[in-house]
Amino acid sequence: MINIIFVHYIKNKLIYDTRVEISTKLLETYLSQSYEKYTRKGSHVLINNILREVPHVVDGVFTPLLIIL
Repeated sequence: MINIIFVHYIKNKLIYDTRVEISTKLLETYLSQSYEKYTRKGSHVLINNILREVPHVVDGVFTPLLIIL
């Protein structure tokens, strides 16, 4: 029982850490762009990418890979 809890804890921590790492790198990339590029895309697109798309990709790609392993 403790083994199962530990495995789920590690899996969830890995998923969370992956989301944070990808979101942070994406935000750093956006912040390093010129203001012109930022305004051309629109802040709503950039925010959507960080807050919605990253979890979507992690849950759709990374999480199933963890389940397979």
